[in-house]
Amino acid sequence: MRRSRVALEAAAVFLVAWGAFAWTVLPQDALVTIDGYFHMRLAQQMGEHGPFVGVRGLPLTLLGEAGPDHHWLWHLWLMPFGQLPDLFVAMKWAATVAAAAVAAGLHVVARALRLPWPALFALLGVAGALLMPGRLVMLGAQNLAVLFIAAALWGLHRQRPLALALVAFLFLQAYHAAVILAPLALLHVLVAATRHRRLPWRPAAALAAGAALALALNPWFPRNVEYLFFHTLYKVSNTQRLSVGAEWGAPPLEAILTGAWPVLLALLAGAAAFALARRRDPQRALGDDTLLWLLATALFFAMHLTAWRFVEYLTPAAALAAGLLFRDAGAARWRPAPRRALAAALALVIALQGARGLAVVREQATFVPSKYADAAAILRAEAAPGERVFNRVWEDYVFLYWHNPQLTYVNGLDPHYLAYADPGRFRLWQWVQTVAADDPNDPAPVIAQAFGARWVVVNRAGRNLAQRLGRSPYAVLRHESRWGWLFELRLPPG
Repeated sequence: MRRSRVALEAAAVFLVAWGAFAWTVLPQDALVTIDGYFHMRLAQQMGEHGPFVGVRGLPLTLLGEAGPDHHWLWHLWLMPFGQLPDLFVAMKWAATVAAAAVAAGLHVVARALRLPWPALFALLGVAGALLMPGRLVMLGAQNLAVLFIAAALWGLHRQRPLALALVAFLFLQAYHAAVILAPLALLHVLVAATRHRRLPWRPAAALAAGAALALALNPWFPRNVEYLFFHTLYKVSNTQRLSVGAEWGAPPLEAILTGAWPVLLALLAGAAAFALARRRDPQRALGDDTLLWLLATALFFAMHLTAWRFVEYLTPAAALAAGLLFRDAGAARWRPAPRRALAAALALVIALQGARGLAVVREQATFVPSKYADAAAILRAEAAPGERVFNRVWEDYVFLYWHNPQLTYVNGLDPHYLAYADPGRFRLWQWVQTVAADDPNDPAPVIAQAFGARWVVVNRAGRNLAQRLGRSPYAVLRHESRWGWLFELRLPPG
């Protein structure tokens, strides 16, 4: 009966969250996501060619001819949406369902942690920071990461080795952010060592075993192992100081405090409530799980100081940590009046901040599916399957692949992919990117010979390259639009 009640409650939380996300996202003709276009097209390709199709569009990069698909489980989940006739509509539905599923999953964990008002703290976890709703509708694997992290923290405290092994296995098959499980396991050991003078090795061993099994039972083994090291060491170190997207920029502390004030205020309020309860009852103590969640929140706060994107980890962790503080303060046994007042205040903050977050989603929904559509129509009609397209910026790969998954491209998803696989070609790619309009060296033969590309897509920021190709005897302008230029290279034989 209790499980069925939790399921019904989670379904109700899902419907509330989905209604808010759907009201915002479904009417739009653009989205806040870029990578979501890649994820949905690959999911569609998996439905057409089989679940192990891999990443085929970037053969010159680390990914090679086919894979490894480092978001495989996420793409597997998207496959049913990828079979809908209108893929853009499918993206919007998938984005709203995935975002609402996070709220429902957090509610299940909140119930397992015995939080007061579990539905409210779950909703605070998805609405408690200004950027959080936008992160959840980006159609990225971070939605799964939030749920896996919450499940791992629950499993660490309860010391459930089988559950932890399963979490690690699924997490690593879905997203290489699974490496975050290692510091979480260390935090669990720290709590046990300082409070109980013991070193619990089984939970950490279970996580390690699940991760090892995920690496071994992967369709792209052993290439996926190399990719993991690339993704967690080479790319993170960023020795070449490459720009990898605004989400990896470090936000000012003021922006974090003003953007996530509701969830941080809830955390402070929970701490104050516990302090008052402890003052009345000195024997009252924080639960081990509360301390673990608080330490995880501190870790995610430190991570958020290094990158905007980690708001997606901080917000749910802080929300549930706040709930644990209220639990340990004995909120379940408070008088009805203060309980109702606090619940009403929490609901009001969630509604107001959630509305602001959804307004940000509407404002930042600028990525339209029609980007490069006209140029893509020419490529679809005249380029042979597998033919190479030179894209001046790596970000354009997503939209080019969205329109023409049968073609291949020079660089995409992240500039490190080409830099790691072929440093020489990467330097040439950088030179072409920044070529001057009056450069005496013609980039057209370089593009054709070094990259094997007959087609060149130049974004609007690459006006100098477009002008230089316009002067080349080997380049023909085939199309110009608000997005940029499409050139065809025609070199003499030999």
